[in-house]
Amino acid sequence: MEAEIATARGDDYWTFEAAIPVTSLGIENIVAGDEWRLNFRRKEQVKGSSADWQYPISFDPRVFGYMTFE
Repeated sequence: MEAEIATARGDDYWTFEAAIPVTSLGIENIVAGDEWRLNFRRKEQVKGSSADWQYPISFDPRVFGYMTFE
């Protein structure tokens, strides 16, 4: 999969950006207003910490967050 990834870390924050061509996911077309259900998790095992977009973490798509395309 082709993707462009960028990360940054500050004293009290971190960021992650990813540009993933939707065609690499088998999707041909996205139009404004399309919604996807998804969740993100960052886990740092050494420190025993994690951060979730949707909490508590669940593998049930019915409780995932929404991403709407503009």
